[in-house]
Amino acid sequence: MEQDMITISIDQTKTIIVNPDVQAQWTLKTANAFGDIFAKLEQHFQGVSSDSVASVIIQRTIDGIADKPLADPVKILGCPELGQSFLDLESFINGKSILSPTLRDIEEMRINHFMRENYLPISLNDPDSMRFEGLKTVTQVMIAILYYYAFNEYKIVRCRHCGKWFATRTLKEQYCKRESPCFGDIIKGKESISCEQAVRNIKQKQSRRHKAIYSYLYAKNQFSVEMASFLSESYRLQDAIKEAPSVENFKRYEDFLKEYPKRTVKK
Repeated sequence: MEQDMITISIDQTKTIIVNPDVQAQWTLKTANAFGDIFAKLEQHFQGVSSDSVASVIIQRTIDGIADKPLADPVKILGCPELGQSFLDLESFINGKSILSPTLRDIEEMRINHFMRENYLPISLNDPDSMRFEGLKTVTQVMIAILYYYAFNEYKIVRCRHCGKWFATRTLKEQYCKRESPCFGDIIKGKESISCEQAVRNIKQKQSRRHKAIYSYLYAKNQFSVEMASFLSESYRLQDAIKEAPSVENFKRYEDFLKEYPKRTVKK
């Protein structure tokens, strides 16, 4: 049976992806669309190589011919994935943390991935919106999103905190507006907070904790080996956060600070 084709509609605020084959629809914030989908690919296929993907495809082909049962592949946007889309996009990213795609870049990518479809405006009242039909793969969906970014002169940046990509018109933005993965863990509250706010709040919280531990150790014995060890490791972890305020670095520092008995240190 021939697979139904994917449709994607993009405007300034939202991106809607419809896959009739699985009767499903996804609505994403346009600034986050590329990053949210790539994060799913990264989650499942980080570390795969072209050789390993080729081996999986060959083995599945052999098993299919032999009428052996096939394990269900990962599905992204309802499309079966063995890792090729991840490799396609990794090649495009090429180790960078900031992307500035041009229409020429995306046109070449579109042609190289056999994407014949071009876009039409969603409506005449919104000429900057785009609608692509007849898409077959996750790579083609991502090319459509990249085309929208390039056409509207967006840059694509990896958030320095959560690590996900987001689209922005200014490189002054270093953090995305997603909810921080640290919310509810390192930092708590009634309302969720964005990555940028979380970075500020966690730095303040951990700074207070550092000062409290320092005061306690100073009162015990200001020249102790314990004091020297604490300061050395604390400053090392703080320097790592200054270099990269990532979730992982904050959690390492949080775990280190928690090693000191709470009963001896006032919060």
